[in-house]
Amino acid sequence: MNTLIRSTALMGYIELVQEMGGDPEALLRRFLIDPEKVRTHEGVISHGAMINLLEETARVLGRPDFGLRLSYKQDLMVLGPLAVIALNAPTVGRALEQIIRYMHYYAPGVLMELHWDVEPGISRMSFNQATRIKKIGQIMDLTLGVADNSLKMLYDKSFRAERVLIRGDSPVSFRDYFVRFDAPIFKEQQYYALMLKTVVLEKPIHQSDPNIHDMLESFVQNALSDQPLTIPAQVEHLIAELLPTNCCNLKTIASQLGFQPRTLQRHLASAGLSFDEFLDRARREKTLQYLAERDMPIAQVACLVGYADSTAFSRACKRWFGISPVKRRQQLLSKL
Repeated sequence: MNTLIRSTALMGYIELVQEMGGDPEALLRRFLIDPEKVRTHEGVISHGAMINLLEETARVLGRPDFGLRLSYKQDLMVLGPLAVIALNAPTVGRALEQIIRYMHYYAPGVLMELHWDVEPGISRMSFNQATRIKKIGQIMDLTLGVADNSLKMLYDKSFRAERVLIRGDSPVSFRDYFVRFDAPIFKEQQYYALMLKTVVLEKPIHQSDPNIHDMLESFVQNALSDQPLTIPAQVEHLIAELLPTNCCNLKTIASQLGFQPRTLQRHLASAGLSFDEFLDRARREKTLQYLAERDMPIAQVACLVGYADSTAFSRACKRWFGISPVKRRQQLLSKL
């Protein structure tokens, strides 16, 4: 299953593609990712769409090292509040454990593990992606690079991994990897991982503030309860995003989440919900919002909530409100 991920995961993407002579907006739209979200670093995007976007970008630009290059433009701060929690943890190891604990708030599809002393004096920080997508090399190169930058922030700029492990083969050259990490590179491994000295994990973070740490941990816990990225929540979010397009349908949204349509329907049914109910509710709520805009034409409202013509929209309004769109607008405006 693919999930949603905070749009900060593509921080620097637009600038890097432009630097390489590509068209970032065309690539983003090809995968139904709103360029404005990427530009402003707000909201969430499809995790699966991001994985495929990075692979296609590398192919189109002829840059197998694209994920590595993008990692130069990101660091711990892409995690937002999680970054501040980490920077105010007592030690580097504790900071990484906090990130792992709350990673599902930032990116439910990113799997991260920390294993202490897998060898004498050496620990392993490994990564994977919870997805059925087979080609994940670009996003994993990006993940390893961001992890390296994050450790430089938490430990010291002098941090160097003892080894970098690449699962399977990679079209990126050993030289490019070495230039990026300044560490021995091993391909055809069991993990995507950074091997690091355990003493790195034990180092205190001197700028840490326990009060800030506790305050932000409480904030993230509240955010998790208020904005869960469950399957129903993700469906609701994607419907709201895709309503103004011609793509707001079960097949498209199931694809964005990495499901077959029937599988997504089963997941929703297990929660006592249905896709049609989600879609109808979203259309109703948006209709009320747009009808309250005095100067917005009824035909435009119909289009924005996903109806191809005003007749179908009018029938829906009569089902929802018992009256026509024009009369419902009059009711709404009379209350202003």
